[in-house]
Amino acid sequence: MAEPVASTSAWALLVGMLGITAVSGDQAGIVLGAWAGAMAFVTVRTEMSLRARAWQGVLSWLLGMIGASTATRAVAKITVGAIEPTEPVGAIVAAALSLVLIRSAMKWAERGGQKNAAADH
Repeated sequence: MAEPVASTSAWALLVGMLGITAVSGDQAGIVLGAWAGAMAFVTVRTEMSLRARAWQGVLSWLLGMIGASTATRAVAKITVGAIEPTEPVGAIVAAALSLVLIRSAMKWAERGGQKNAAADH
């Protein structure tokens, strides 16, 4: 049996995403693509606290929406025309890449700004 809090949260998330995509009109694919890119990585990081996963997910989602067109052009350039990506694909790439950069910055800050852990010996 599902927990009431989990069921309520799932429904709230679904209604929220449907509302946001309805308001975004033509940009609905970018909104959903950025959300998918953010959630793909945030949900598998169970060793992190719920609060850390939540703020990283929201930040990644926003960065995915902002960077969708840039990431789309980058994917097209990297694949040399073999793939004709759309902006929702760019949003997924931008959101996922932003999470990698966020986590790298956090690890760098935890080490005190040093390049690697062996540098302080």
